[in-house]
Amino acid sequence: MYTAVLVDDEAWILESLKGTVDWNELGFEIVATAVNGIEGFDCLARLKPDIAFVDIRMPGMSGMAVTEKLREAGVPTKIVIASGYAEFEYARQAIKLGAVGYCLKPFRREEIAELLISVKESLNRERQALLDELTVMLRDEESIQADRITALLSRLRLEFEEQSGLFVIVVQERDPCALFDARKEIAVQIGRGTTAYLLAGERRQEIADRLRAALPDSVAGVGIGGIFSDMTQICSQIDAAHRASYIYYISGSQRVREVTGDGGSIPLDSRALKSITDAVHEGNAGNAEQGLDTLHSQFLDGRYEIHHARQLYQVVMTCLYQASDSAEVPELIENAGLAETYRDVSDMISSLRQLVVEGLNSPPLGESEWAGTEGPDTYRQIMKYVHEHFREALSIKDIAKRFYMHPNYVSALLKKELQINFTKYVTDLRIQHACELLRTSSLEISEVAERAGYQDYFYFAKLFKKVMGLTPSDYRAGRQ
Repeated sequence: MYTAVLVDDEAWILESLKGTVDWNELGFEIVATAVNGIEGFDCLARLKPDIAFVDIRMPGMSGMAVTEKLREAGVPTKIVIASGYAEFEYARQAIKLGAVGYCLKPFRREEIAELLISVKESLNRERQALLDELTVMLRDEESIQADRITALLSRLRLEFEEQSGLFVIVVQERDPCALFDARKEIAVQIGRGTTAYLLAGERRQEIADRLRAALPDSVAGVGIGGIFSDMTQICSQIDAAHRASYIYYISGSQRVREVTGDGGSIPLDSRALKSITDAVHEGNAGNAEQGLDTLHSQFLDGRYEIHHARQLYQVVMTCLYQASDSAEVPELIENAGLAETYRDVSDMISSLRQLVVEGLNSPPLGESEWAGTEGPDTYRQIMKYVHEHFREALSIKDIAKRFYMHPNYVSALLKKELQINFTKYVTDLRIQHACELLRTSSLEISEVAERAGYQDYFYFAKLFKKVMGLTPSDYRAGRQ
């Protein structure tokens, strides 16, 4: 909903303009009125509404003077000059001063509605362009420009005091829903169904209390960040709130989590983690299961976050690959991919338990056991499947299950034929596909990320820059 202010020295004109159209239906809320030019200028300079209808002839200051002073003050309000005189010179002067419209009294419903629709479309385009610019900047944390971020937030009408600062809320939604007042927040899409909201710090406690008291069923999880004023922290604040939003995955029951002072820096229980790695290397499945049980309890106690789950997954999978003499490193998995692969952390740990038991009870496969005549045909079938499904979550385990083979066999076969890490091979396929889309299409970066197999747009941007040496936007622009 956009905001509007009406300025006219005749009360009946103000009432007439209010009743000419259904302002709310057209996307506007009248937030104030003023009855002379001086009062009108003060009101507009203070509220900075999206649009203002200003009478051309008023006591104290004319509509033209109000428009000119607002432009000099840098107030971005779109001005429509109203007049009872059909004189071309008035219209010409108004447009020269930057007014977006000129309308005659008495007001006609069709004319006012047409003006409002046109202004709303213009505001939508301008806001989207600013959001796109902000999103591009946030994707490249290394190049954050604090002054530029502050200027963008101001142009997006997010007004805040330095002493009260800002805070971030990340919401993961199953279905779209409206949690906040669109006039008081900025929404940045950071992943499929995942939105980061920037809000004024003074509202944090009130919003946190409201979200804890009542949350729509369509919301999977909410992460509430801490208050900050230093704009160089904005990316780390979004990342912290994003991690916290996976509370539903970690706890299995809670859906709202506030970022604490440690920011999720508590490490995994090193003793439990070491007991797992030692047990796997020693072939002792029972001890490994005990270590997993210990960490499982700690996850359910709310001690950890999603990145701890990723770390545990990575450590166990690496140990299993090493134990199978495969030298293959397991696939790196993004937070969103982990949450999509397993229902919650309990499901993930249950799967790891099963893999540990199966992996340690199965002897490693030597080269002679897979180097028969079926090797080339099997490899071609697997690679055909990989090239058709690289945009999906792929792992050695999934491929082995698909082709009714042992994971060790698949790992050894791919290692021999590819001569590079399977994870790197899949990553290269995805990044190459993303590059092609960036070169040959006008798709949004977020859609390129999804089509390349990444649900977390910011993760994709960081990975793309790591592989290609520049951001997706710079790559598309041809900057080397």
